Amino acid sequence: MGGQGSAEKDDSSKILFCSAYGFIGFFCGVVSIASLAAISYARYIKVCGVKHAEKILLHTKFSIVGIYCYATFWAFLPVFGVGAYGPEPYGTSCTLAWHGHHIFVTFFLIACVILPVIVMKVSYGRILLHIRRSRRRTRRTIMNVKPSMKKRDSYLVKMTLTMCIGFVGLWSPYAVVSLWTAYGCKGEVPVRITLIAVLFAKLSTVVNPLIYFMLNKKFRPILKKYFESIIERVKCGLLHTTS
Repeated sequence: MGGQGSAEKDDSSKILFCSAYGFIGFFCGVVSIASLAAISYARYIKVCGVKHAEKILLHTKFSIVGIYCYATFWAFLPVFGVGAYGPEPYGTSCTLAWHGHHIFVTFFLIACVILPVIVMKVSYGRILLHIRRSRRRTRRTIMNVKPSMKKRDSYLVKMTLTMCIGFVGLWSPYAVVSLWTAYGCKGEVPVRITLIAVLFAKLSTVVNPLIYFMLNKKFRPILKKYFESIIERVKCGLLHTTS
C-alpha cells in the first residue's frame, strides 16, 4: 500500500510539473506573438499618421496589461479542463495536449496565431503602401519630413517586420504539426518531425535579439569585436591542445 501511495504521489507530481512547464511555455508564446502584433499595429499608426495616433500610443501600459491578460486567459483554459497539458511525443518536455482536443486547438490557432499574423500582415501592408505613395509625392512634401524622423521610422519598421517574419516562419511548422496531431490518428506524426518543429519554435526566442543587434548600427561593431575575440580564443585553445 505504501509503495502504491508513493507511486501515485510521484505521478501527481509529474503531472503538476508537466502542466506548469506547459503553462509557462504556452503563456510566453502567446505573449510573444501578441506583442509583435501590437508593435506592428503601433508602427502602422505611427508611420501612416493615423488620426489620434499620439493619444493611442500614450496608452502603452494598457496594451501591455491587455496582452498579458489575453495570454493568461488562454494559458489557464487547459488548467480548467478546456484542453490539457501533456508530454511531447519525444517525452522530454510538456506542451498542449494536441490529440483529442481538436476544437480547443483550432480556436487557439485562430485566436493566438492566425489573428496576430493577420494584424501584422495588414499593418505592414499598409505601411509599405504608405511608403510607396509617399515616394510619388512632390519633392516639397518630402522635404517637409525631418530626415532623422524618416530614418528612425524606417529602421523601426525594418526591425519589427524582420522580427515578425522570423517569428511566423519559425512557428509555422509547429502550427502545422499541431493541426496534424489534433486531427490525425494518434502516432501518425513522426516523432522527428515533431521534435524539429518544437526546436524551430523555441529558436524564436534567440532569433529576435539577434535580429535587433544585427540591424542596430551601434551594436554591430561591438558584436564584431565580440565574435572576433571568441574566434581568437578558440584558435588559441586549438593551438594549445595540438602543442
